[in-house]
Amino acid sequence: MNNMWQYSHTGFQVLQIPTLRDNYTYMVLPDDLPSAWVIDPADAGLVVQSCQLKKRWINHIWNTHHHWDHTDGNDVLREKYDCVVHAAKIERLRIPSMTHELSDHESWNIDGLTIEVLAVPGHTDGHLAFLVGNALFCGDALFSAGCGRLFEGTPAQMLGSLQRLMSLPDATLVYCAHEYTLMNLQFARAVADSLADRTYHRHCLKRQSVVTAMRHDGQPSVPVLLKEERLFNPFLQVWHERFCANYAQIHGTGHSPLAVFTHMRQWRNNFLC
Repeated sequence: MNNMWQYSHTGFQVLQIPTLRDNYTYMVLPDDLPSAWVIDPADAGLVVQSCQLKKRWINHIWNTHHHWDHTDGNDVLREKYDCVVHAAKIERLRIPSMTHELSDHESWNIDGLTIEVLAVPGHTDGHLAFLVGNALFCGDALFSAGCGRLFEGTPAQMLGSLQRLMSLPDATLVYCAHEYTLMNLQFARAVADSLADRTYHRHCLKRQSVVTAMRHDGQPSVPVLLKEERLFNPFLQVWHERFCANYAQIHGTGHSPLAVFTHMRQWRNNFLC
């Protein structure tokens, strides 16, 4: 079985399970209980092995969106554990074994914990993020040093979703669903270089050095504190007026956060790492 990592939060632990090529599945382990929740199970076998190792059983599955690399384990886990499968209401026809429809702003109290539902469309129309304490499970909406491609939503939707996540406290730990950080930081440095922005370039270079060492040692680059993410994620710079003005002048875009974000997201789509 692949390496796993476990992180402590008030009232629960988070188990991080690497799966497929670069995905992460997460399990929330409530303190002093035999149950567990799983977020985006791509590989049912790895989740079952994790349950056996931790002496847990799955009572809830939470899907951030419908892509197969986040839902492929649903059917097997639902059959084995008779668990509840949650996803966005509009994903009813696209989420395997879905049992419960979720809406924005919902809050569930389960196993002594509270999970808050945040609609963050952009990557897909029905994309959700889940907040448990200070742990944010954001799927493919926000990556470390990046954000998801716009497969179904609009730039305005994605920008609004990122702004919503940006409103969370600095102490929020971001658990995203892919290990894309080093690739994303290459793009972030390209943005910084194009703008000759020394301060932003310094933040990117520092983070790249830290993540390179972590990955060399076989460690994941996430979770990451939102306070830190704000410093080097290029898509989170668009709310800084000086950044947008500089970007617009260099790249010939409008000065608004949306104009800069739209151009930058398209640039990222075509950027060769």
